[in-house]
Amino acid sequence: MRWLWLAAEGGNLDAMYGLSEQYKNGDYIPFDLGNMRKLLETAAAENHSESINQLGILALNPIEPGHSAAPDAAIKLFKRAAELGNTNALTNLGDMYLKGVGVEKDLSKAKELLSEAAGLGNRHASKLLETTDTIGGPVGVTERIIKEKVIFEKSVPQESSAENIFTLNSGSVFKVVVGDVQNNQGKMKVS
Repeated sequence: MRWLWLAAEGGNLDAMYGLSEQYKNGDYIPFDLGNMRKLLETAAAENHSESINQLGILALNPIEPGHSAAPDAAIKLFKRAAELGNTNALTNLGDMYLKGVGVEKDLSKAKELLSEAAGLGNRHASKLLETTDTIGGPVGVTERIIKEKVIFEKSVPQESSAENIFTLNSGSVFKVVVGDVQNNQGKMKVS
């Protein structure tokens, strides 16, 4: 911890960010939101993208007493950090467009930003994209169930007359009754 503090004091931006996280979480040093913000702002002034992103998060979800949510400030900070190549900021910005927080909900813009972040290796962006269906809802469960249903229909044994219950990856349970296949009487139910 001493080395992190010395590096931060010496102007190392990554150390400033790391030390700010320690102050925020109270890990190994006393919890201190004032020092956290001071370190983040100092590093952000030198264009440290993760510090800028963290300030955006704090603007959107303030943890400091007396601060209220400032989505406009968060958007500016996320855009600035994203321009510096920060994929977390790009993801946060995409999430704001996805949910319509501080901006008008714009699913195509959200997908564009999240796709860019995912393409650069951001796992959270990839997960957000998975939960977005083509219609644009932030849940995407319907689309996944439809895809699973198609896969499932292809795998149903055509000769069986038994009742089968299958659980798919999404947790959707399909109850399948395969009846008289020759007279096309088999059916599938989602329950």
